[in-house]
Amino acid sequence: MRRNHSHLARNAEFDERVARQRTEIAAAFNSPDDWPRACVQRICKLACVPVVGAHSMRGLHATLAMDAGITGAVVAASLGHEHVSTTTRSYAKGEAVAGAQQRRALTVLAGGAG
Repeated sequence: MRRNHSHLARNAEFDERVARQRTEIAAAFNSPDDWPRACVQRICKLACVPVVGAHSMRGLHATLAMDAGITGAVVAASLGHEHVSTTTRSYAKGEAVAGAQQRRALTVLAGGAG
């Protein structure tokens, strides 16, 4: 029985196309690492909202997630932080961290798991 390996050729073609596109994107900006900033700024301008840096969106993510009740450990893991303290100290707004701590304490006092 003969096996069809055409999907491997298609995957190789796809990988080559992606690599070419990455090179083209990197060449369009000052450095290969500059494209996230440029893309975020372009999206902000198209959406007619204040232009923010790509990195500031990590802080927004941390703050909104903690406001929504996601635990610090989960938020830290989603940002690739080894320690929750990195997230709470440098990314999430203090009000979000305090609110999450208060909600956890009230849950425990009400007999729930914290």
